[in-house]
Amino acid sequence: MLPLYCGYLIFQLSLVFGLFYKVNISASAVFFSIIVFIVWTFIPTLGYTVAKWFLHKKPDYVAPSTKVLFFTGLIIGFIEQAWFYFNISIREQSNLSTFIVFILFFLAAFITLPKRNGAPKHSHSINS
Repeated sequence: MLPLYCGYLIFQLSLVFGLFYKVNISASAVFFSIIVFIVWTFIPTLGYTVAKWFLHKKPDYVAPSTKVLFFTGLIIGFIEQAWFYFNISIREQSNLSTFIVFILFFLAAFITLPKRNGAPKHSHSINS
């Protein structure tokens, strides 16, 4: 989950630091804002944990690599900002947006790869 969160966080941080660059506020307000921001961005990623905990019990599949999870987090962050940019959602609907991102992270838990067992692709066992 950490690579997924880091991808999402990095995308969001680029936007937040761009905002802090434009606004003149005190250092304590910046520090408090960053702490609240980190906690608030962690909440939607819990969708991934919920899906893994309750629904994702496939013994014949393996989880994706950390690179895939990282880029998935970046893509989800991009999608969230895109629907604000194109006015699909407005900033005042932040609870709805958080829920949608939660669902996207929930769905990201189902990105899996088939497990390789070393057997040829088309071999059939008589005992199976």
